[in-house]
Amino acid sequence: MNNMFLFFFLLSFTGLLIGLIRPTLVIKWGNKRNRKQVIKTYLIASMAFLVLFSITLEPVYNSNEILLGAKESNDKEISTEANEKLDTGFVKEDLIVVNENDELKETKLKKELNTTENLVIHFIDVGQGDATFIQTPGGKAILIDAGERHMGSKVVSYIKSLDIDTIDLLIGTHPHADHIGGLEEVINNFNIGIVSMPKVTHTSKGFEDLLLAIQNKNISIKTARAGVTFDIDSMVELLLVAPNSAQYSILNDYSAVLKITYGNSSFLITGDAEINSEMEMIKQKHDLNVDVLRTGHHGSGTSSTSQFLNATSPKYAIVSVGKGNRYNHPSRDVINRLINNGIEIFRTDEFGTIVFSTDGQTYDVNIKKPYQTLPPKDIPTDQPTKLSNINKDNIEKAEVENTSSPNNASNGKININTASLKELQQIIHIGPERAEELISKRPFSSLDGLTSINGIGAGRLKDIKNEGKAYVQ
Repeated sequence: MNNMFLFFFLLSFTGLLIGLIRPTLVIKWGNKRNRKQVIKTYLIASMAFLVLFSITLEPVYNSNEILLGAKESNDKEISTEANEKLDTGFVKEDLIVVNENDELKETKLKKELNTTENLVIHFIDVGQGDATFIQTPGGKAILIDAGERHMGSKVVSYIKSLDIDTIDLLIGTHPHADHIGGLEEVINNFNIGIVSMPKVTHTSKGFEDLLLAIQNKNISIKTARAGVTFDIDSMVELLLVAPNSAQYSILNDYSAVLKITYGNSSFLITGDAEINSEMEMIKQKHDLNVDVLRTGHHGSGTSSTSQFLNATSPKYAIVSVGKGNRYNHPSRDVINRLINNGIEIFRTDEFGTIVFSTDGQTYDVNIKKPYQTLPPKDIPTDQPTKLSNINKDNIEKAEVENTSSPNNASNGKININTASLKELQQIIHIGPERAEELISKRPFSSLDGLTSINGIGAGRLKDIKNEGKAYVQ
């Protein structure tokens, strides 16, 4: 229909142009007719032109209106989509939005923006073990260790209560049962992204079950070593600062140590890294300065040296430890060092699960006490730091209890199932490394079990028995 209108329009328009440009042709044509007929014919042609011109404009106008309406509808859909993305906390593109006055405004929207914009780290109470769950500002989930095997269900329930169904990064710091025991159940209950562990094996069934769970989900293991980074959330830097060597004499020093940085806030999760690993981190000149330190090896005297505390310079320390544990963790020496450095201490055996939340500047801590706001790290060092319930009375009480312990008894007998690291080293052939390995393999049903420790064979076992200090109870 539009083509027909266009044909008549062009025809009438052509006649009009001829009359305007070449009036002599009209005059010649008019000479053969009377004046009245010429004027009548020309007026009809002009009116036809005007009518056809108006008719032809209508569909053109309607077409433009449809196109404009489609554009406005599309703009509305884009604007609605932007609002929906803002509501869910995830926006991935820059959008151009049309306002009521049809003026274009460019709105820059943050990528992967969480509605809270907070980094939240949960130090889950798993007794004598470790489990750290991290929620990034971009909505990603990270789990570091999951305690003993029987704690796996607790860790799973805790994470599910946060409406999490995917763990984007899972780190097993090292293959000791109190760290990786619960990871099998975690893997079986969540979608798993990246799995990272140090390149070291263990003959325990728990470790074998963990590897089988990983294999069943066709997940490859990314080797944990110093310098490795994880691109999980663009707003959070995740950097491994240990292990720094390929081989160690004890499993604890294989521990993957993760530094987490968000804005001006930073955390260091150390696994069971001991003195040797701590010294390597310092020697390699890693940037260890952090606000929050998760103390190594549950506050054991084998970790958190003065040099390491000076290098990390934390304001807050987390001690993940079981109440009344048989290892006497945390060490009195470590607690004293933390206090002397003005570091506020949070212990899971006192407060249960401890949750740190930061906007990149300040911290909120959720424990059994009411919610509180902590100052940023750059508080003047001459101001006293408020300590948690780790006071001198508690330390003095602990000293009395340790003095009365049967492992410190004057009869010279040492129960290898309850003795401290220092006490175990009083036994022949038991140095710091073997004492640590002994502790990790307790309990023993008899002294013969000591042959499972690296470097203790039948001959040395005989020496230990003949010495008469070690016994099992």
